[in-house]
Amino acid sequence: MDKLLKSLAGKVDQAEVYRLRGRAVPVNFRSGKLESIKSHAIDGIALRVIVNGRLGFATSTDLSDPSE
Repeated sequence: MDKLLKSLAGKVDQAEVYRLRGRAVPVNFRSGKLESIKSHAIDGIALRVIVNGRLGFATSTDLSDPSE
């Protein structure tokens, strides 16, 4: 995230980077018996910039190359 902010230096007036990481494990029971367990993870990044008084916002879940 620091690398992304440094790459924006001189190109934007202001910038903020947000990172979201989460994991959910829903467990379902039916009649007192385990029916299912699922697991999924969330990993994403968001960028907010101000350039010439205009606000821009972008998000991505592909973190392989944040400069894209």
